[in-house]
Amino acid sequence: MVMVTLRVWKLSYCTSYYYINTIGCIVEELHNSTGSLLFCLKTEKLGMVIALDVDFSMEVQRSWPDMNYQFTLNATVIFSEASRDVIGTGLWKLSMYESNTNGSFGEHGNRIAQVLPTSEQSKPLIQGRPLKFVNLRGQFDISAIGCDREYRYLCVDFTKGERPVPDFKFTSLQADETKITACVDRCPDKEGKIII
Repeated sequence: MVMVTLRVWKLSYCTSYYYINTIGCIVEELHNSTGSLLFCLKTEKLGMVIALDVDFSMEVQRSWPDMNYQFTLNATVIFSEASRDVIGTGLWKLSMYESNTNGSFGEHGNRIAQVLPTSEQSKPLIQGRPLKFVNLRGQFDISAIGCDREYRYLCVDFTKGERPVPDFKFTSLQADETKITACVDRCPDKEGKIII
């Protein structure tokens, strides 16, 4: 099992005109092993749900005798503290798919459009606290994913639901602002064990 590293974000507010045309903007400070990076969110993003990161881990087993791949997925989504609160139904969508690139762009293979059961789709977002989804189960054939196979990466996308009630604006700091994506590079080891 491989865990995508969870990054820690700290919120602060602009106190000067250092950033052009972002008076009153929000600064996201990212702490990692290479130091700190600053992201300034323009004021038009205020009042939105702002996703910063998604972290996931997954275990896969093959069932007997049908040999289907059964997965258990855990995911944590990190939001800006500037995110608005959202309480309702059908709020979230978590997708999983094969990809030949480390990101949402490129060629995709098998896909599960919605991994979250109905109850998990309606988890409330309060004060930008992380959303945790645990023990999500299902079937997904990962046999085409690996170093020498058709697809190299297993990816998840997190975004707002198809028809959330109430509706709200969702954004991220990634190139495709409509979702937040994380991928893992998957390769079988010499003994053929499945490593996710």
